Amino acid sequence: MGLSDMSYKNSLVMAYIGEDTPHRGDSKAAIGLSKLVAEILNGRYIYVDADMLEKSFPGIGTLKDRLLALYAREGYPDIVIGPQEPYLPEDLSLHSPLMITGINERISERSRTRQAKKLVSHHLTRADLKREADLFRQHYPDIQGPLTGIFLADDLWEIEIIRYADKLRDIGSRYPEMTFFICPSRRSDSSPDRLKFEIEHESSFWRKIEKSGSPLESLKTAFREATHYSGKSHDKIRVMGTSWEEALSGYNPYIGLLGAADHLVVSGGSLSIVSEALFTGKNIYLMNEKYDYTALEKEGYVQDLLELSSRRKFPTREMPPLDVTREVAQSIVDEHLSRNSPVPSLAA
Repeated sequence: MGLSDMSYKNSLVMAYIGEDTPHRGDSKAAIGLSKLVAEILNGRYIYVDADMLEKSFPGIGTLKDRLLALYAREGYPDIVIGPQEPYLPEDLSLHSPLMITGINERISERSRTRQAKKLVSHHLTRADLKREADLFRQHYPDIQGPLTGIFLADDLWEIEIIRYADKLRDIGSRYPEMTFFICPSRRSDSSPDRLKFEIEHESSFWRKIEKSGSPLESLKTAFREATHYSGKSHDKIRVMGTSWEEALSGYNPYIGLLGAADHLVVSGGSLSIVSEALFTGKNIYLMNEKYDYTALEKEGYVQDLLELSSRRKFPTREMPPLDVTREVAQSIVDEHLSRNSPVPSLAA
């Protein structure tokens, strides 16, 4: 029985986000996997979250009842992929969906590649990167020199910001011009503004506090620097960016920056961001590394930003894109087909 058979062609694949946020890596991975599974099966894809259900069925009060209304309209899903499990009636003995739910890291363990490289599934395509890169350049036409994308997955300590800003500024100064674009996340808090300030001005404020052995002297230094700034600026280095709130309510530069940037710097607290960055075919520089990327480091895909030479340009080079999404999607398809294949007759 091939994939052209009607029993597979009509398969309904649901990306179920539920009441979780659609902006998390887990949610984006569910979307990417669901679309790809539906494509392989030549089936149907549907995206479902609490907001979608409320807008689709405004006269129905509960999430459970809205899901039942959705099933009445679309049919029951054959495969559910997402961070949460949707409500399903208990009498589905003849139609029990394949449930692929949980965090992205666990779902992506279906990939043998993921075991060694710690990559996870995502929702990006080559077409997405090209289209969004063009859109990014339209939104930011005044980029000067090479573009370095800085993706902050977490909030950084002040001393970390100083060290990374020093390194970025030193490397950026090796170019006639350089633009850094800082892309925040929901967990990066005040780090984008602080990092932008440090790269632009080479402030001695925190260095003086760090080096001072006297709490009183630290307070005096802090007061002087807060009332009168005397840092050094770098005219040929430009630092741009957006806030998390602006990205949610207006234009989100995340995918466009991945596609448009000449160099990629990633705070290492997000496997999703690292995996999506490596899908671009560029090697990346990690800061605030929180995972063991030994295999990727040996292959030249990732490097510690602080280990780069401050006297040289970024050693960025084109790399074969890394992606485990299709491997994970195919494993889900295989499981779905095995569950729905006829049982061989023992009489034969």
